[in-house]
Amino acid sequence: MTEPLVSVLIPAFDAEATIAETLQSVLAQTWPRLEIVVVNDGSADRTAEITKGFDGVRLIQGANRGAAAARNAAYRESAGDYIVFLDADDVLHPEKIERQVRLLEAHPGEVSCCRWGRFDGDVSKAAFRREPVWADMDPVGWIATSWLGGGMMFPGAWMVPRAIADAAGPWDESLSLNDDGEYFTRVLLAGGGVRFSDEAVVYYRIGGGANLSASKSRAAFESGYRVCELATVRLMASENSERTRKASATMYQRFAYDCFATAPDLAAKAEARAAELGGSDLKAPGGSVFQTVASVAGWKTAKRLQSLVRGERK
Repeated sequence: MTEPLVSVLIPAFDAEATIAETLQSVLAQTWPRLEIVVVNDGSADRTAEITKGFDGVRLIQGANRGAAAARNAAYRESAGDYIVFLDADDVLHPEKIERQVRLLEAHPGEVSCCRWGRFDGDVSKAAFRREPVWADMDPVGWIATSWLGGGMMFPGAWMVPRAIADAAGPWDESLSLNDDGEYFTRVLLAGGGVRFSDEAVVYYRIGGGANLSASKSRAAFESGYRVCELATVRLMASENSERTRKASATMYQRFAYDCFATAPDLAAKAEARAAELGGSDLKAPGGSVFQTVASVAGWKTAKRLQSLVRGERK
């Protein structure tokens, strides 16, 4: 019997500093049947040249259209039974793919996530922090746990059967910030469950360049608000319950805290949606001084003062 084919799909934009290590980690996988598709998303550096130096890697050249469009282009060119969306700066443990394939072969119709650690330059020094979502769960339970603060999974931590990816539909190319949150909400709800692999490992790179997820621009926050809208509609359509309303309200409230300094109007809309859903007890994040000010004058005043202090320090 032929082993399943796994497609590793990598969007790459100005990734010359990291793409080689990423590709080496994929080529070192113990799983025998892989296809690797890299979409060069209009890079102005040596990303394409470095990628061409690796045998067994298919390179697709394209104009800069964003990571979602690059992932969709890679998916259209792929043929795998299982799909891994890997960013061009993250790294796989050699057994990552094999462990997840074996798990999903034993549990058809489900998706898999895995253990992951943060690293900055040296994978051997990656830091792992166990989170509540590191467990087998039903799809709604996993999403609710994550939104309530139970942790996250970035694209490279997932493995998705092609039938579920087809059912979920393509990445939304109109989104930037948290586009993976919206996409994997659809993926999980299209599947029958989430299987966590403690043996499969992926390494998430921090630092060392621009990070879209950390963007503070108005356009990024507009995308983030749209993700809140799209994802909560999907979740509530699947299950309208106390846990999903609380989880959705908490996601909106967290977004309000994040975007208030840059987009107070979006923060106000998000708070209103959180209230409509029943409210959230999530506190605004901050140190002891921030919390003291917030307890007296409210979190918005504390945020304004925090922004002023940070502005003076620049």
